[in-house]
Amino acid sequence: MAREKGFTLIEMMVVLSIVGILAMLAIPGYRSHIAQAQQTRAAACLVETAAAIHRQALADESRSDWTLPRPAGGCIEGLSEVYAFAIAATAESASESTWGDRLSMAEPWQIRAWRRDGMAASSNRLCRGLIYRHDGLRRVVPADGEAPAPIGEARRCWQ
Repeated sequence: MAREKGFTLIEMMVVLSIVGILAMLAIPGYRSHIAQAQQTRAAACLVETAAAIHRQALADESRSDWTLPRPAGGCIEGLSEVYAFAIAATAESASESTWGDRLSMAEPWQIRAWRRDGMAASSNRLCRGLIYRHDGLRRVVPADGEAPAPIGEARRCWQ
């Protein structure tokens, strides 16, 4: 009697269960790496935007009628689904800024980036939002809403 070629149902179930276990272990790690990469891009975008604002401040002393500069490379647009960006005088301003609009720019200013889903970008709960101030100081927005100086664990939000 000729033996039929193929896989048995048990062999298929074993393979599928192994693939399922591997996927269960790999997907959370992958999502964590994606979130950390987006956080790093958001921090870099804040620094680029601040540099563009400083360049514009050097070119225009009046600061009365500025066009809010858009950083090179389209980082704001690239992160717009995950992060919201705003420039304001206080951290409480939660409205998004429209880049390219004309506005009066006064100091102190700060640029904010916060996750749209309200979650931290990593297991570090301090990394929910990032703030870059006019004087170059970097802050973070933890879950409780304060914006302390990035020391210890919070420093990793900017790395």
